Amino acid sequence: MQREQDDQIQDVANRSPWQWKTAALSAVVEHSDAIVVVKDLDLRVVAANAAFARVAGKPSVDALIGKTDAEIFDVSPESEPVRTYMADERAAQRLPAGEVIAREEPVIAHDGSLRFYLTKKHPIFDAQGTLLGTGNISVDITERHELEDQLRVSNTALTEAVTQAKAAVQVKSAFLARMSHEIRTPMNGILGLAELALRRSLDATTRQYLQELHQSGEQLLGILNDVLDQSKIESGQLSLEAVPFDREALFENERSLFAPMAQNKGLRLVSECDPAVPRWLLGDALRLRQVLSNLLSNAIKFTEHGEISLCLQCLEHKDNQVRLRWSVSDTGIGMDSDTQARLFQPFTQGDDSIARRFGGTGLGLSISRHLVERMGGRLDVESAPGVGSRFSFEVCLASVEPPVEFQASVASNDPSAVLNLRGRRILVAEDQPINQHIITDMLRLLGTEVTLAQNGREALEQLAKDDFDLVLMDIQMPEMDGLTATEQLRTNPVWAKLPVVALTAGVTTAERERTRSAGLSDLLAKPVRLKELQSMLSRWLPPVVGTQAAAPAPIPPAPELLERAATAPTETDPATVLAKPDLDLNYLCEIFDDRAAINEFLCDFVVSVRDYVDFVATALSEDNPSEARAMAHRLRGAAANVGAFALSRAAEHMEMALDPGAEQPSNGQIDSRLDNRLDDRLDRQLTELRAVWDRTLAQINQAAGCH
Repeated sequence: MQREQDDQIQDVANRSPWQWKTAALSAVVEHSDAIVVVKDLDLRVVAANAAFARVAGKPSVDALIGKTDAEIFDVSPESEPVRTYMADERAAQRLPAGEVIAREEPVIAHDGSLRFYLTKKHPIFDAQGTLLGTGNISVDITERHELEDQLRVSNTALTEAVTQAKAAVQVKSAFLARMSHEIRTPMNGILGLAELALRRSLDATTRQYLQELHQSGEQLLGILNDVLDQSKIESGQLSLEAVPFDREALFENERSLFAPMAQNKGLRLVSECDPAVPRWLLGDALRLRQVLSNLLSNAIKFTEHGEISLCLQCLEHKDNQVRLRWSVSDTGIGMDSDTQARLFQPFTQGDDSIARRFGGTGLGLSISRHLVERMGGRLDVESAPGVGSRFSFEVCLASVEPPVEFQASVASNDPSAVLNLRGRRILVAEDQPINQHIITDMLRLLGTEVTLAQNGREALEQLAKDDFDLVLMDIQMPEMDGLTATEQLRTNPVWAKLPVVALTAGVTTAERERTRSAGLSDLLAKPVRLKELQSMLSRWLPPVVGTQAAAPAPIPPAPELLERAATAPTETDPATVLAKPDLDLNYLCEIFDDRAAINEFLCDFVVSVRDYVDFVATALSEDNPSEARAMAHRLRGAAANVGAFALSRAAEHMEMALDPGAEQPSNGQIDSRLDNRLDDRLDRQLTELRAVWDRTLAQINQAAGCH
């Protein structure tokens, strides 16, 4: 054996370089898995390698020599595959030197299996350029071909699955939209009538029942809204707006909304807003409020003792870009790291015991994180069991100039809006009797004049006969729906700028887009809340002459009312109450036509400001004079607007005592005195304020029967 190998080596060594290269190339071709074939001008094999013999099922290459493909594979020369091969061979013969024809060719192997080859065919010339035949090189691509077929099948299945998934999402969205409408319509009746009933004179038990009914309805509505938002997130349909909003009004709204809730649990709500934050910002105030409301609601829910903190910091202000950090902290139950890890997953709460104890869907934080991410930020949590939690997020917003029509974008609890809305004419197009009742009573409670239309056609007829300041247009009505009616009225130049607000139970993105496309100015979602109705009217109906917007109360009292308050009695001796009444009913009679309306208005005032004096006292005890001053300012304006001029004057005294521009000691000295249960001056003002409030409340209860 060794001698034979030595002889082969010697034989190769004795060959010329050209001979050596030729032999080496022949060996490579012979042992290649690729098929190599040389054919003459008659398409007969003159040379081939072993790979071709194996595919053809021949014992050796010699069995291929001098035969055509039809003879080798024993098929008819007229068969389609053979005719195709021959056509390609003839085409290759006509190619110039250096060019090739590449084809994917199916081949039936000798064992009957179907194989696929990538074949390249090229002409062969001698040294003088005479065509001798063609050369073929074929690579087996059967495995690749099978993978491509599998991929095509998978892609087809995937496309069908995506189509089915999209169809399912559309069906689900349509179902949720329908269910939302069907649920919101009766909820409008439940919440609206409960809210109106709570403004009546009621015994304590009935009032408690109605309050619990209203709270349960609000909880149900919150669950419905969370499910709809989660559906929008899953379908990629949740969008954000970029409109100017009043940061001060938004912050104050959240504080005033949740302060009573915290106080009812014996908690303190501390708020701190960095004065460096611009007042007017560009963003989605509604979604920002949604995030803050969820965080504050959770903080109050999971805290039994201590305090809740709402803070807004300005981290950076460059050009018109402002980077803000919002945070909500509590001293509640807290949570461990494992609980925090799954906190933001949809339909998930800390653990089953939390779900049983506190309830909830587990959607709020998941939705809040998504909203913050859409704003370009991230919602994070820091927490420890038994210590509390801190949720915070940073967002970048643009600072903007206030709109020309300076209106508060956040609803206020002050009943002073009646002064702005009294005499305004509102056309309501609504076909459901219960909804007619609710919206009519709410509008009349706000001092407006109301005309009803049963459908869009009647609304157009009423507009042709009378002038209106604003139209509330239900979307789904018989004969003519709200969208069609709005499109028709917009064609009349007379009504081109008339505010037309959609009154609808549909709150999906598609439905909102439909209302905008039809020319509607705004959208008021059912169930309608009085404060949201008031806020919407304030946006679209400018205040009457004699009022002027001022912070922090969105709708301040008329100047002449404050002038009357300035001369009102503020004595604290109970013996002077009857001689010098603190409530001027004659003033209210100038505004309202009947006693029932006066009683409703007074009860509304009591509900709105019943905790204001306690808020002032709490803020002072917590060394927060700016918060106390802001609350006194609001009480001053609200009291003047119901004719409680003595109370307005007492609130003004407190406001002046807390004026940072007044002569008083430094902040450190103020804090020292407040730690000593308030300085003498503030103590006197607080005593005066409480006494006048008690007297005013007694007179309101006597006059209107409020509780």
